[in-house]
Amino acid sequence: MTRRALAAAALGLVALGGCGGFGGISSSASADLTSRVAEVRAAVADGDRDAAEQALSDLRLVVLNLSQRGELTEDKADAILDATTDVRATLSLMPTTTTTTFPIDDDDDDDEGNGNGNGKGKGKSGKD
Repeated sequence: MTRRALAAAALGLVALGGCGGFGGISSSASADLTSRVAEVRAAVADGDRDAAEQALSDLRLVVLNLSQRGELTEDKADAILDATTDVRATLSLMPTTTTTTFPIDDDDDDDEGNGNGNGKGKGKSGKD
């Protein structure tokens, strides 16, 4: 699944959440939801699945709170929550970020030898 397809799925949230003035949602709720959806889209665009999932969870909580306060009708809230479920399912197809670490050789002395003072380098005594 490409980031573009994921972003398109997240865009569906904007269409559902950002329609203040069309009924079922207050202007302040619309602004809040639009901001939350932007966070989801930004995380998807960055390829950060964990951040996108967290932003979706935050969005769901906001939707529930707005609905309880009467700033969002139950029908509109249900539609947005359904859309978040669809986006979450699509996110499951997105690869998780992985980090590969390599050991760092911080040993600056590249002397040869067996560690018993038999190397070619100069020791602490300063003798050649």
